[in-house]
Amino acid sequence: MHIFAKNNIDILHGYLPHTILLYTIPVILTSLLNLFFHASDMLVVGRFVGHEALAAVGASATTTHCLFHLYAGLSTAINIMVAQSLGAKNQRLTSKILHTAAGASLLLGIIIAAFGLCLSKPVLTLLGTPQEVMPHATLYLRIYCLGIPGGVCYNFLAAALLGKGDTASPFIILSIAGVTNILMNLVFVIVFGMGVAGVATATALSLFFAAIMATRKLSHMNEAWKLRRHLIRIDYRLLLSIFRLGLPASVNGILFAVCNMYLQSAINTFGAMAMAGCAASSTIEGFIYVAMDGFNKASLTFSGQHYGAKIFHRLKQILKINMLYATIAGLTIGLLVVCFRHALLGLFVTAEEAIRYGSIHLSILGYTYFLCGMMNVLDGNIRGLGYSVLPTLITLVGICGFRIFWISTIFPKYHHLAVLLSAFPGSWVIILIIYAATYRLFLKHKIH
Repeated sequence: MHIFAKNNIDILHGYLPHTILLYTIPVILTSLLNLFFHASDMLVVGRFVGHEALAAVGASATTTHCLFHLYAGLSTAINIMVAQSLGAKNQRLTSKILHTAAGASLLLGIIIAAFGLCLSKPVLTLLGTPQEVMPHATLYLRIYCLGIPGGVCYNFLAAALLGKGDTASPFIILSIAGVTNILMNLVFVIVFGMGVAGVATATALSLFFAAIMATRKLSHMNEAWKLRRHLIRIDYRLLLSIFRLGLPASVNGILFAVCNMYLQSAINTFGAMAMAGCAASSTIEGFIYVAMDGFNKASLTFSGQHYGAKIFHRLKQILKINMLYATIAGLTIGLLVVCFRHALLGLFVTAEEAIRYGSIHLSILGYTYFLCGMMNVLDGNIRGLGYSVLPTLITLVGICGFRIFWISTIFPKYHHLAVLLSAFPGSWVIILIIYAATYRLFLKHKIH
């Protein structure tokens, strides 16, 4: 396995602007590849099946995101715990965290998959999914749920790699899994004519493939705390710590997803063409988001390791550098997406009406997405210090509360897609102000 050579970044030493960028770029590239799990589904069904199938995958997206955030938030706790324990040079604790994470991923993966299988159709019905889309959306969602155990395992193990400063290995793993996913999409849909079931099956199998490769990587590390199968067991104290730190982050992600489900129900009122167009634009929007989320992960890992090592004087530098990078990246990528929105949407949909709806979506978010990046950086720095509940409460009030209020009160009076989507930048501004006002207090209290 020469492609899995030593890839650690020395987070605690060196020139911060350089090491942060060196850490973040592979994280962003990894997240971009992760998007191909969904984007290739959208592209293949949009081109080779039809707009109803595309609408079905889009209608399922908010629910799959909700399930993903349920375990991705818990993986954030593993990132924080590994970063802090390595910063404190406690390898025995790091080993216990890793083996608890491996054991918990198997159990939680099965539970979440069963939960998703049982509630697929009721949730889609609750969202007001049109009857002509419902059978395909339900089928896609149920097959996707079968791959969730692989997704949980990969995310937990990849979080441990990120916590120790290895961002290259997750990128390599998802590069291989992503290419495999795309090839299987084409074979299952074009050759075997499986339609929506084909792209869902390809995604589920690719998640298991990524989990196997992550397990192999951690089993062949040189570190004393590497993954050993006979040591995989759940330490219930550490499991409680994972839930204490990670569950608020999961709730945070789920709150976003629930708001998006509420938003999806509002988009559904415009009809199947709007659903298809917004599904395509949401996929493109995801590529902007992953850049913002990359700086969130960098903030979390860098602040976590520095806090564990008690190197407090660099914490404010970490915040400032990540804020600058996130702003530049958000503005650059957002403006490029706005400029080429018609061509990008044309990759997924061909109907002019669907492209028109998708263009409205991208125009509003492309200009303002840098605000989301700044918000995510502050969130990562706060969570890296060990605070997890407070950011979730802030998100509940500032984002979910505002968006639900907007969709329930303003949107019905002005039934236009642009009015509906204005809830996004409005909520980002509110959270950014609250985070900026409270971060100084969090940092001062934690250091004392």
